[in-house]
Amino acid sequence: MLKKTRFYIGLTLIVQSLTFIALSVVLFFKNKKNYAGLMLGFGTASGIAGAAMIYKQLKRVIEDDRILEAMDELLEEEENSRPYYRREVPVDDTASEEEFTENV
Repeated sequence: MLKKTRFYIGLTLIVQSLTFIALSVVLFFKNKKNYAGLMLGFGTASGIAGAAMIYKQLKRVIEDDRILEAMDELLEEEENSRPYYRREVPVDDTASEEEFTENV
């Protein structure tokens, strides 16, 4: 949940930016050009900040994916060199502890 906070804040800033720009257009046509310029400046700054936050989050996600892919490749190489025994864990209530003990 906390890993996506930057993305959500960036998305909120972009929506805020669009709202400020729309308000700027409305104020411009009502001949309140000083306020229109101010709202346009806030909208632009908010949009840039939102885009930067989303970009950083996407960059982090892509980097994490690359790391996971590299780890998967390493694990595949190790599996080919020695046997790997995968145990299936039953999900129902009929499972007992005896099923999980291995007779060595």
